[in-house]
Amino acid sequence: KGVRKSFGRVVALAGADVTAYSGEVHGVVGENGAGKTTLMNVLAGMVRPQGGEVLVDSDPVRFSKPRDAWGRGIGMVHQHFTLVPPLSVLENVALGVRTGGHGLRLPYPRIRRKLDDLRLLTGFAVRDDVRVEDLSAGERQRVEILKLLVRDPDVLIFDEPTAVLAPQEVTELIRVFRRLAADGRTVFVIAHKLDEVLDAGDR
Repeated sequence: KGVRKSFGRVVALAGADVTAYSGEVHGVVGENGAGKTTLMNVLAGMVRPQGGEVLVDSDPVRFSKPRDAWGRGIGMVHQHFTLVPPLSVLENVALGVRTGGHGLRLPYPRIRRKLDDLRLLTGFAVRDDVRVEDLSAGERQRVEILKLLVRDPDVLIFDEPTAVLAPQEVTELIRVFRRLAADGRTVFVIAHKLDEVLDAGDR
């Protein structure tokens, strides 16, 4: 509600409001510089607002870092990939999970089981043992989404998720958004292309 944020003299948000509900895909649309990503970065704990408030389940919250947002079940897939190319799909996904391992060991068996479940939900056919640097842009996008989903968020934010995808991949991704919403989650999709937003979004 009423979110304000400036970067020096550049006003990114001047009292922005947005409300989204569980079980829906919410399209966030606007031209370059409209403040779409900044607004969603506030919700994801990446940017601190200079005014206004964020409410989750009607509770006012203050996020000083992304981990705070994760604690309330909010996660974001950014436009630019955050994967480690020389590592495998399994290793990249496991890096996003902070619990379940022992000492310096990552919880690979648990992540493998979770990935099997998520493949059924999303239809993504990405092998665990392939190195990310050997994947196409569309496959890397799927790994980013799996890395987000393995932490089981209630609110998912996708920043320009179709920018690097072929038309058939866009259609498949929109189906995934619909499945995630049908699963009771809130899905935000930041986009420029109105036809994609109208295909994917409830509002």
